[in-house]
Amino acid sequence: MLTGDADIEADLSEYGSSVEGYCDCYAATLADKGETTQATVRKVVSTIVGLREDRGLGLEEAAGMIEEEVEGRTEEKTVDISMAEFEIAGEFVDGVRRDLRDNEGQCSVVAGEAG
Repeated sequence: MLTGDADIEADLSEYGSSVEGYCDCYAATLADKGETTQATVRKVVSTIVGLREDRGLGLEEAAGMIEEEVEGRTEEKTVDISMAEFEIAGEFVDGVRRDLRDNEGQCSVVAGEAG
């Protein structure tokens, strides 16, 4: 989802992490969530990845496109995602980034497993 997005890669680098570190933290954190949350996050992220690949968009552009649709700010209807699903996934993805930022690039879930 993040590979090739220079802005995201730069942000992660500032936190002392990388795309690989984010992906590891994302997977470990998602595994700690319930099945419904896991399915919702996967659905939304899969849609974002598809939009990025199909339309050559950056992460924020793809997420913004979905947000416009779920908020009804556009006539275009290309995704089957509710506002609640979008918010759950957004909170999850942002939470992983905050975790890395707040812990100097280390994932608290992964660090907890090692300790």
